[in-house]
Amino acid sequence: MPPFGQTQQQARQPKGRAERGIKMVTPRGTDKAEVINVIETVSLCGSGEPNDPCRIIKQYWSLDGELLAEKDCAEVPTVGRTN
Repeated sequence: MPPFGQTQQQARQPKGRAERGIKMVTPRGTDKAEVINVIETVSLCGSGEPNDPCRIIKQYWSLDGELLAEKDCAEVPTVGRTN
């Protein structure tokens, strides 16, 4: 028998997140966006061997010469230095 004041159909419907005690996280979005000057270098790397395929590597540098990010098309992008 459904709880008092509810039909059988209402009692069978799944509860929402708030009714189950689950708190929702509201995404804030971007806090800041800015156009900045960086140096982008594009290099062809690799020997062409199966264990070292030819690929393009993009690097992003500050105007002071600091490596900011590197994207190797054969790998997942990294940020900053990895050594």
